[in-house]
Amino acid sequence: MKRAMTMAIMPILLVAAMLAVPAFAEADALSPSDIHVTVQGSDVDPTVSAAEVSMTNNATKTVTIFVVNRSSDRLSIFIPASATDDSDVKASAASSSSRVLEPTGSTDNKDLMTLDAVLTSDNYADSGTRDLVLTLNVQNLDGSDYITVPIHLSVNVTSEFDSGDKYNKFFGIIPNTLPSPFDSPLVTILVTLIGYLVVTWVACKILAPILIRLLRLDRTSPDVIRLEKRIIGLILIIMLVVCINECIFIFGVNASTTYFLEAFSKIVYVVGAAVIAWLVYSYVVMRAVAKIEEKADVGDSSLVPLFKMIGKLIIAVGAVAAILASFGVDLAGILVSAGVVSLGITLGAQNVLNQFFSGIVLLATRPFKKGDFVKIGGEVYIVRKVRLMYSEFSNWAKDQKVTIPNNVVSSATLVNLSQGDKKTWIHVFVSVAYGSDMTKVKELLIQAANMHPHVIKNDASMRPSTKMTNWGDSGVEYRLACYVDNFDDTSTVAGQLQEIIYSLFMENGIEIPYSRVQIDVLSVPEKLTGNNGDE
Repeated sequence: MKRAMTMAIMPILLVAAMLAVPAFAEADALSPSDIHVTVQGSDVDPTVSAAEVSMTNNATKTVTIFVVNRSSDRLSIFIPASATDDSDVKASAASSSSRVLEPTGSTDNKDLMTLDAVLTSDNYADSGTRDLVLTLNVQNLDGSDYITVPIHLSVNVTSEFDSGDKYNKFFGIIPNTLPSPFDSPLVTILVTLIGYLVVTWVACKILAPILIRLLRLDRTSPDVIRLEKRIIGLILIIMLVVCINECIFIFGVNASTTYFLEAFSKIVYVVGAAVIAWLVYSYVVMRAVAKIEEKADVGDSSLVPLFKMIGKLIIAVGAVAAILASFGVDLAGILVSAGVVSLGITLGAQNVLNQFFSGIVLLATRPFKKGDFVKIGGEVYIVRKVRLMYSEFSNWAKDQKVTIPNNVVSSATLVNLSQGDKKTWIHVFVSVAYGSDMTKVKELLIQAANMHPHVIKNDASMRPSTKMTNWGDSGVEYRLACYVDNFDDTSTVAGQLQEIIYSLFMENGIEIPYSRVQIDVLSVPEKLTGNNGDE
């Protein structure tokens, strides 16, 4: 009975086994050998041995990875976006989206793809080698199989903050071969520090007199002595920071400590240089400006504060820009924003800025000084003060104060009547009756000019002269031309000359005509005579 049942079950099991064969006859499972991986610039297989990559600290580098499909299946390939890192060096995929790799032997190299990995090192990464691993995910498109392939990278970092071969060397050059305990890096640091400071101090003492001589400064002046001490002190502070940085490499501290000390040092360098620049600028330039202002004698001290403000602004902006640039801040965006703001201010306050810069031009070029007589727009004024926004004048009679914006002054045709020599040319016009002796009239006019004490008579090119200028309605017009020794007295001299001429004409019988109206009656109207026209 049992035998019969067994014989009956056997065919059923045989049929079931034959039906199950297709299920177990699927494609072979995925394996790392189904793909081939290479890294650009390396000949090793990164799935077995690490591919070498070199970079510096504070840098980003893109590594290209080539993947070839050696299987007969279509595969989905990608590298996860999550980074693998070794604390100060990180590796991640440039793009984490999956891509399809065609089976091996596909046309147009569709069985080959490239993937990019991004390596990033920190600012204070130490020199050395890091072993990083990127994970390559491989999957059949139907999702039936999935594997991960490691890609090994050996990243060699070279840090600018690494002590290198400067460790325990005097001045970072000469090895410390002294016997123990003087072979310690602390002894090397102490000797280096003292040596740098002594050399710096001696150099300052030698170069300072040369610089003072070149600038033509009085070395015995208390201000110059004070300036010299301040500059030498600042240079010693800057050199002390330089020595500390050098001693850091001699001592062999880690890169992170070196990085932060370097950042602090940059600030000290820039601030120290800015202070030195300001000290030199404020002494040399300000003294020069003060001398110019004193010689110009405009009675206004606005030029010195103006140049102080400009100097402070330029030095401060330059120092801040240098500090930001040293920390890697992109100044392009800041400059663009500043340009937009400046453009808005310029358009909104165009007239005010025009006055301001016109004042700077007038203060710098000095076309006139206090007390000068200037002609602006046909009017004569006496200069009182020149300020940044406007200039103050007096009228010729000195009984009015006139304020004119500097942009008007600088744009107008300006004649300095008292520039250099105060001598000036004046004209006096007189009329004499028709029939007067012309020779006698000219002699009397020259005599009147020679009688006045302010008329120049001893210079052949400036002697008085006269000539007839016009035929008038009631007389002949003559002009007396002569030079006077002071422009400010021209109106007074002209009036006094007219009085002298009048007296001489009266004494010599020269008639001075006046306006007359002569009426000739040619006929009398009939209504006035009573005639009826019969005559």
